[in-house]
Amino acid sequence: TNSTQLKQMLAELEIAARHNVTILLIGETGSGKTFLSKLIHEISPRREAPFLHVACGALPSELIESEMFGHAKGAFTSAHVEKEGKFVAAGQGTILLDEIDVLGPEQQVKLLRVIETGEFEAVGSNRTLRSQARLVVASNLNLQPLVEQGRFRPDLYYRLNMLKFEIPPLRQRKADIIPLARKF
Repeated sequence: TNSTQLKQMLAELEIAARHNVTILLIGETGSGKTFLSKLIHEISPRREAPFLHVACGALPSELIESEMFGHAKGAFTSAHVEKEGKFVAAGQGTILLDEIDVLGPEQQVKLLRVIETGEFEAVGSNRTLRSQARLVVASNLNLQPLVEQGRFRPDLYYRLNMLKFEIPPLRQRKADIIPLARKF
């Protein structure tokens, strides 16, 4: 990048990557949230562990919870075998929850619990599991208006907003257009 604003943000992300903190990335579609999430993982002490991506917006709402937390055999009609969720599969790695704004109220409560305590239960299970994964969450929407509209929990937003990075779109970083074009 040739953008002073982006260089500053990358320096701050490098510092954040070294610590065990949840990171919130806000930016338009195509602004590089997934790329930055992988970069955070690669420069962190967790780089040897898995990096897992959950595209919340691409999953039906009834499957998001199973994808994140897993499910027990028989938890629902098509649950013929036990499934390990991303929070278990990541181990001590990193999980990117992309399009976090699509989570429903129940899912938001469960995610808040994972962030606060590291604990969760697979769908249909009474056994409490612990997550050791780092969480990076991303959205192409500013979450504050969703909180004001009652569509996003204020306590979850507070937890996520502690370390927020807003990624400027390329149209605001004109100095990056030529280097990016050359790269591609």
